[in-house]
Amino acid sequence: MMLEINMTRHAVEDRLDRLVACVETLGLGKILLEVPDPHRRQEGVVHQLTATGIVLVVQKKTNTLITGYMGEMQQVYAMYRKAGYEKVPPKIYQRVQKNCSRYSYLLTM
Repeated sequence: MMLEINMTRHAVEDRLDRLVACVETLGLGKILLEVPDPHRRQEGVVHQLTATGIVLVVQKKTNTLITGYMGEMQQVYAMYRKAGYEKVPPKIYQRVQKNCSRYSYLLTM
């Protein structure tokens, strides 16, 4: 099965290596949480957290991937708080902690 994704020029030209490394290392996983872009750079942009701890930045109207990266705990906490939760669920908390300790090189890409 082939996955087809619309991507911005930024994602393809500037972030493709990081996106591929994250997906190959962590897997993509299903989307667990979606919140509006905290930076409000553009209307209709959301941040999506996957079950593997990847954060996808997506333009919802066009369903276009702007960028993606391995989430850090501070970002994941902020996403859950913005969505109205007090805590990060244990399973995703453990996954993000493991990602950051085992695959820290993904944070520097």
